Amino acid sequence: MLGAVSGEDSQLVKEHAIRQLFKDYFEFSYDGGIVVEWFEEPWVIEILTKIHADSIRAIFINQPLSSTGAWNSAWKLIEYIPEVVAVENKNFVQELISVLLLDHPDQWSVVASKSWQHLLSRFSRGRVQIDLCTQALHFAQENRRYPLGGIVAETFYPVHEAAMGHPKRAPGFRGASILGMKPKI
Repeated sequence: MLGAVSGEDSQLVKEHAIRQLFKDYFEFSYDGGIVVEWFEEPWVIEILTKIHADSIRAIFINQPLSSTGAWNSAWKLIEYIPEVVAVENKNFVQELISVLLLDHPDQWSVVASKSWQHLLSRFSRGRVQIDLCTQALHFAQENRRYPLGGIVAETFYPVHEAAMGHPKRAPGFRGASILGMKPKI
């Protein structure tokens, strides 16, 4: 129904519907499948690619994410954000992650780590990948007591390659060139 509404007013209605979905997801502990279904709707993707992070950030801040269950639910929500949203509205995804990193329970959960790792593994587009990976790797380095090994493994190679200024290439390529051998391409 909302997908058929058009005009500037419809934009506001659609943004409100998405904010309400997120609020209900936290308040009523909805199954993540509902959010995944919404994330497949073209109009939802369109709105999320244009929405300002502050619009959704407030929901994350106003929800009591101090409990591990609510916090894990927030990570599940972020885990399934469509790739096109992260590519076209990267600040949105990074801001939501930042809110969760600032307001996390005393015990970091494996569920949150796996959700974050899954999100990172899905994005492979240049700047978005590097920005998200850098954010994750920095957090992991600052919080070594948390179970973040999978996140480090997922992020290290892209960040290392970007830092070294090398395009992606097959393992062993550098060693061959150092020895003066020309790799077969």
